[in-house]
Amino acid sequence: MSSPNIASLVTIVGLTSYIGLTTTSPTVLLSNPASSNSVYKINYISVSNGSSASAVSITMGYHTAAAGAGTSIRLASTISVPVNSSLILLDKPLYLEENRSLVVTSNLTSPTDIICSYETIS
Repeated sequence: MSSPNIASLVTIVGLTSYIGLTTTSPTVLLSNPASSNSVYKINYISVSNGSSASAVSITMGYHTAAAGAGTSIRLASTISVPVNSSLILLDKPLYLEENRSLVVTSNLTSPTDIICSYETIS
């Protein structure tokens, strides 16, 4: 497992990932497997609260292993998203190396959507 040298790129593919949170359990937003031979450049993450009754609190962690395993390092902690509103969690690049993942947790089961725009670089 080694991170690719992004100065000598072969492939860059733009992708978008999204999830609709319906649980208060930690949920993997994006996972970069240990054998991917890629680095993911995260460009943008947005949270949308579809509830008209309650604000939702979002926590996002950078995990030291793929699939939500390993230690979680908080990128955002209990960020409140008002009713019927959206919030940008990330708008500056963040690199997700091999065997790393991003995990989100909500305090409510209200309709909460999270979208992530990223590039796979290999």
